[in-house]
Amino acid sequence: MCRNKMLPACSAFQYPLSCHLRSPQATVPNIFHEIVPEMKPAEPPARVRFSELLDAFYFVSVDIPYEHEAYINPVTGKIFYVSSEMEAESETPDDFESSDRYIAVPRKNDFNLGRDLVFSFVDDDLPEHFETVAGFFRRKGAYRRFKDFLDRHDLLDKWHAFESSATENELRAWAKAQGIEFTDERTQADRTPDAHRP
Repeated sequence: MCRNKMLPACSAFQYPLSCHLRSPQATVPNIFHEIVPEMKPAEPPARVRFSELLDAFYFVSVDIPYEHEAYINPVTGKIFYVSSEMEAESETPDDFESSDRYIAVPRKNDFNLGRDLVFSFVDDDLPEHFETVAGFFRRKGAYRRFKDFLDRHDLLDKWHAFESSATENELRAWAKAQGIEFTDERTQADRTPDAHRP
């Protein structure tokens, strides 16, 4: 009989459950495992070298789109390449064709690194020439004319540094969204000067 007067009379389900819960040695009834499935541990993050990911990014971004591909093995962190111009590599996993667990390395076109990036650079460094640069992008060969223009203004190296920095930032943001960590990155503690050091 239930002793709590606030509860209705014990049903066939309630009574054995309450009896089990009174004893610390008792096991939870099987019905609980059906109602609350066992939680599985989270998959560990893929760990890769950022320098290797950057190399793979540039590899898949050159030449004809989709001519080259690169994938990350989320278990080992190893990056392998697939290309019609290359023979099948021995390290390509046996289940590569049948599994969807491998993470495709993105291409430059997957990021916002085109005309908007150019205009952002011009806004900062050549605001008085914004309309001139915008005119380049109304015709074919815009990037060639843009780089020639930068060369004449001794800004080509600065553009390359700006573009490289933006590319790395986008790639890091993508990796974070994919749950990828970098093995060649210093931790925050490494980057923070120790106040007690001489």
